[in-house]
Amino acid sequence: MKLKRGSTMKHILACMDRVLSRRMNDKDCSDKEADLHVCNYEFGSVVNADTSSPQGIERASKLGLTEKNFPNLVINTSRVFEALSIFNGQYRGKLFMILRHPIERAVSKYFYTKIATWERNYKPWVQNMTMAEFADSSYCYDNWITRRLVHKMKPHETLTYEDLAVAKEILRQKALILLTKDMSQAAKRLARYFGWNYDDRQGQCVNKYAVEQPVNSNPHPLPPQDSPDWKAMEQKNLFDLELYAYADQLYQEQGALLFEQQQPYSQNNWQR
Repeated sequence: MKLKRGSTMKHILACMDRVLSRRMNDKDCSDKEADLHVCNYEFGSVVNADTSSPQGIERASKLGLTEKNFPNLVINTSRVFEALSIFNGQYRGKLFMILRHPIERAVSKYFYTKIATWERNYKPWVQNMTMAEFADSSYCYDNWITRRLVHKMKPHETLTYEDLAVAKEILRQKALILLTKDMSQAAKRLARYFGWNYDDRQGQCVNKYAVEQPVNSNPHPLPPQDSPDWKAMEQKNLFDLELYAYADQLYQEQGALLFEQQQPYSQNNWQR
């Protein structure tokens, strides 16, 4: 599961020889086909399963995505609850999440939405909005990570501190935490946690996309923390800001418990 910097993370996983589920609409590889199969794509191998949408997840579940035992499969989705239907008692998954600071994420979305003509969510009228106006609009996500984790994505569904507590507990018990501010280390942690090969070739490839040439990069300044723009974004993401601070804490704890020792480990080693 990735929650931001998705394009970069896809390329990093391809560097590590992983096969990703992906929305596809090519002549020889479509997520509307009657069966699932591996396709060679521009940045690596993918399975024609759109796990980014409820309809695609339902198709993947019906066609037995996990039962097919595709080698090196990573199911790429932000829809935690819907994706549970893909797994069962015999075919289980492990959750890892790549998280970005909520204000950085929201500001990036503001600038990206203005220019990304190739994206489904391109909205040219955002070009005429100030950042504060964008933050106050429905185009700016309201605590998106917390909502995803507790399955409250509809605007009328009010988030509570109990929801925040549940989201924190999901991170603590279920997720390997990765942070966009440390993308190179994210690849190393993934390789060690899952026992994936990680040689010099893969490391160079990861460094290219994590540091030298981030994919879909759209450099932009962050507003000052005492500015109206920052405060507007902050008000829209109060739960996510607290959740991210907790995730950062977990990231440090997992690093000490899992990645600063040489002996084998498992997910159970760091659950408290």
